[in-house]
Amino acid sequence: ALAWILSASRDTLFWLNFIQLKQYRFDRIVASLKEIRTWKLVAHPLRLVALFLLAAWEIGVRLLVSRPAFDALVFVTAAFFLFQTASTLVHLKKRSLQTPAITLKIAFLFGIVLLFQTAILSWYGFWPEQTLTMFIANPLIVLFFFLTLRLPNALLLRWRIRQATRYRETLTKLVVVGVTGSYGKTTTKEYLAHILSAHAPTAKTPSHVNVDTGVAKTLLQTVKPHHKYFVVEMGAYRRGEIADICRIVKPSLGIITAISNQHLELFGSQ
Repeated sequence: ALAWILSASRDTLFWLNFIQLKQYRFDRIVASLKEIRTWKLVAHPLRLVALFLLAAWEIGVRLLVSRPAFDALVFVTAAFFLFQTASTLVHLKKRSLQTPAITLKIAFLFGIVLLFQTAILSWYGFWPEQTLTMFIANPLIVLFFFLTLRLPNALLLRWRIRQATRYRETLTKLVVVGVTGSYGKTTTKEYLAHILSAHAPTAKTPSHVNVDTGVAKTLLQTVKPHHKYFVVEMGAYRRGEIADICRIVKPSLGIITAISNQHLELFGSQ
């Protein structure tokens, strides 16, 4: 049971990292399903081994019904999860585990996924059939809880955007500069904010915060009435997303760094 918990924890963190790298966007996750590398992650050799062991267990228990075969499969399954535990500890020592940045959202998703699986296994028992099934299905379980929590999270984010939009209307003297492009956004924003700060109080979006919800949060928490300039990094993965940010911050000036063929999977064309 302990070996399974450690293995499940590592695998859950890996898939949460995958979702975080896609910026919690369902459209980007769906687009990634067209890529071979995504399916290579799903069909990882360890998951294929687990699938083979599960098939062997079903055949061994339901058809052979022999005590030696039963014991052997239990032993092999335990060894499988112990191997993963040892591998996890080695990666921890080397600090080479693929884990997401720890945020409240990630911590909540991790806790609820692991609690759900542990509760089911505690009820049915930590037998090979149950533990292997949970391990094989873990990417789908993580995706299920991510999608389940999208609606309340989306409602909260929409509320924050409305609050930020109303707050922006009160900042009548604020000059907003929007910076966008396929690359160079962060560097340009940092240079510009540094130059403007020598002239007047200047606020900026934090590093790589460039979507509507992040910009709205920054506007509410960072920008004050005494600020004269607000330099906003704006990112987009499909048409209309720059317009969404502009409706929040109402920029007076815009900078486009460059346009390349990034994010074509959602934009469609350069």
